[in-house]
Amino acid sequence: MEAESGRDGRASAWIHAFTYAVVGGGVLTVGSLVLSLVTGGDLVRAKIILFLAGWIVLAYSTVKLWPTSRPHDEAGREDPYAQAVPHVENVGRFQRIVWNTPPARYLTTPAPEDRISTDGKLFLVGLVTLAISFVLETAFGVG
Repeated sequence: MEAESGRDGRASAWIHAFTYAVVGGGVLTVGSLVLSLVTGGDLVRAKIILFLAGWIVLAYSTVKLWPTSRPHDEAGREDPYAQAVPHVENVGRFQRIVWNTPPARYLTTPAPEDRISTDGKLFLVGLVTLAISFVLETAFGVG
């Protein structure tokens, strides 16, 4: 997969991020259904587990996205070497699965500088999970 940059690269990055969110929300939904059935519950328990999981993922990603202060040396001055080594995110197994899931499969991989951070994608996973919980309650009457 070739990396692309520019406006097309940002669009591809957002499509990859939303694919990550949908796949992550689906994994959490299946996990909550399995956990509910294993513990002798029903769809109501699965919805509650999904709701709690959504809030936990949202809280975790918010903490990870929270800005930090710039690194300082012992004398309190800003460290000029803090940005010397750029941060490169690890590409894990889950990310590779998402890259092979449509529609992300048919797009080129965005350039590293255009990609949405893993913490930003986790935030989207939390929102999708809460949306699935909401739909279960309002549209399907799981209460």
